[in-house]
Amino acid sequence: KRSTGSMAAALMSEAQYGNAQTNHASMNAIRQGAFLDRVVKAFEAGGETAAAVVADLEECRRILCAPSAMRIHVATDILKAPTPYQTLSALLPAAVASPQLSPTKLELLRASAHVAQKTTARAVLGLSTAENSTLRQSAPGLGPHDPALPALMVAIEHLTGLEGDFWCKIRGLGLSYGYAISNNSEAQRLSFSLSRSTDPIKAHAAAKAIVQEYATGAATISDTDLESTKSAVVFGIVEDADTKSAATALAWKKLFGGKAGDYERALMGKVLAVTRDQALEALRTHLVPLFDAESSTLAVVTPLNKVDVTAESFNAKIVREDALALAFPPVCTAPGDAEADIPPPPPQAKYPRKAPSFGRAYAAKLCECPRCEKPPAPV
Repeated sequence: KRSTGSMAAALMSEAQYGNAQTNHASMNAIRQGAFLDRVVKAFEAGGETAAAVVADLEECRRILCAPSAMRIHVATDILKAPTPYQTLSALLPAAVASPQLSPTKLELLRASAHVAQKTTARAVLGLSTAENSTLRQSAPGLGPHDPALPALMVAIEHLTGLEGDFWCKIRGLGLSYGYAISNNSEAQRLSFSLSRSTDPIKAHAAAKAIVQEYATGAATISDTDLESTKSAVVFGIVEDADTKSAATALAWKKLFGGKAGDYERALMGKVLAVTRDQALEALRTHLVPLFDAESSTLAVVTPLNKVDVTAESFNAKIVREDALALAFPPVCTAPGDAEADIPPPPPQAKYPRKAPSFGRAYAAKLCECPRCEKPPAPV
């Protein structure tokens, strides 16, 4: 059974990462299903076709498991280890302790390096199994070091906090059970979502109207609300590292996010210094465009009987449930510039250096994406 939430996330991910050679696009379940069907047929065909699939899989495994391209994170009490670096190096294979190749640049491992920031795709999918609707909307957001990030966090918390405007005017009126606004600093994307919504059109209109009220000055943030909101934001930052395992995971993420060890402490200080004017300015600058059709991406999954009216309201294209393969076409796997980051094979490698394309498994030499589709042979 497909859930509305997972399908809405898939449509949103396809709009933002569909043309990028990343896991965001490749791991889509619909795309993976079609791909695995082709792999099975290749194995069933046997001979060189099956051997090519095995070669691709072995090449993929070699690249992923290359010790020289790995990063190791150890969390321990270094006070109990007089020489922690020397002790760890002695436990690791020589290829890991003395890497021959530099791992992929951290900048290339962040979602912000691959996301399509200017996309304005809008899609509505009707599911026969859906009992209610899910909506996701996304627009360019802020990175972890943007000066306006603390003020934006305060503005978001004020709108979406317990018994706040969204609580009273969206959930309180029965338009949607769940709602959220979040900023993904790693991808630099702002997102608005509705879950288990009985009427996504009215719920979306209500959220947009609330934001407009604050943007135009019809509503404001009181001193008491400002202080309580900042306290809630600080609590959320602390809660992300409330256990040793959570703190360890957070430290690991900082490496890829380009954050210093004291990032959260500095961020909390900046949040506490946010003024009402700064929060409202962040709302006008970043949250208003989030609800604008010309600057955002939207995906809605709804019951079949609401597809037409929902698509018309949001001026979105309709994605048919029985034609999902058209919404998630094969990604291009033809070798490209990404090969520069692939470590070369060892001297005894059986297969030559090449990016794992999987297109060779079907005697095509190229992948099956539209860009690589071969023209018909002349008659």
